[in-house]
Amino acid sequence: MKDLQNQEAPEQNPDVAGCRKGRRILIAYSAVLGLATAGVAVWRGMNGRNPMDSATVAVEDQARAALAAFLKADNPAARVRWVLTGESVLPQMEAYHAGRESEVYDPAAFQQVEAPVGLGARGVVVFELPRGRGLTPVVACMSRNASGQWCVDWDLWRQSAEGQFRDFVFRPVEGEQTLRVKLTNLGLTGGGVKISVEDPFDAAPPIVFEVTRPDLAAVFLRDLPAGSVRTATLQLVWLNDGLTGTLQSQIRRHVCWGFHGLDGVAAGEIPHPRAGKYRVFPEQDALNESVNEAVGAALLTTSGTVPEKAMPVAEPPAVAAKP
Repeated sequence: MKDLQNQEAPEQNPDVAGCRKGRRILIAYSAVLGLATAGVAVWRGMNGRNPMDSATVAVEDQARAALAAFLKADNPAARVRWVLTGESVLPQMEAYHAGRESEVYDPAAFQQVEAPVGLGARGVVVFELPRGRGLTPVVACMSRNASGQWCVDWDLWRQSAEGQFRDFVFRPVEGEQTLRVKLTNLGLTGGGVKISVEDPFDAAPPIVFEVTRPDLAAVFLRDLPAGSVRTATLQLVWLNDGLTGTLQSQIRRHVCWGFHGLDGVAAGEIPHPRAGKYRVFPEQDALNESVNEAVGAALLTTSGTVPEKAMPVAEPPAVAAKP
């Protein structure tokens, strides 16, 4: 009995109380950690968006709703209402859909991806639909038109849906294509500059050009330093080489930096190497002589006579000397 009376109650034992306190702290910490993990899961489920940024959520939802309306339209006349350039591309859209099965794309299957440098600053929202069987992803670049409505950029949509860049590289056909691309300056070569051209949204291998044409090389050397990367719109062409009979690819024209119709900016002019050098005019005496000849010819035509000043002077016949 004495031992039992001298034994402290469990609540009064500092070791036991400390263990219970530590257990309560551990339970509370686990609960907080669970809530944090759930919050991260929700955040990731929103494609990395900050759930507190309601403005960002609203912009992306509006752009996705416009994409859904574009995909829901079952004919070019209805679909063109959701295209950035409007009625001007209706003939192109009709030609694209003629004899082609209507694509059925689920708007929910499109994933938002990071916009290339330049597009994000202009408020462009980019959605991408990955496809299997070696097909290129379908890309929808969404931007506001003059009325503030979200619309699809038709040129990039068609380029990605048809895999135009990949076809240009792997299925060469004589002719040209205007494509939105990503450029990398690989450095100088003996005759110019080496430029790598690739699709900005597809992982297909690039095509490399050795640019020797002076005007194009000057633009790339000035605006695209060695090792740098930049988006651009180019006219690319396959030409039949008359000597070898094979097709050769070339950059025919630099349309603009960035994507034409979205963030495109024309390259500044490169001064011509001979700018400021004027042709040398003939000497003044020779010029006056030619004017006098023209005036004499005009008088001869109108009067039928030659002015006295213009008449040649006859020299007297030579007289033989007497022996």
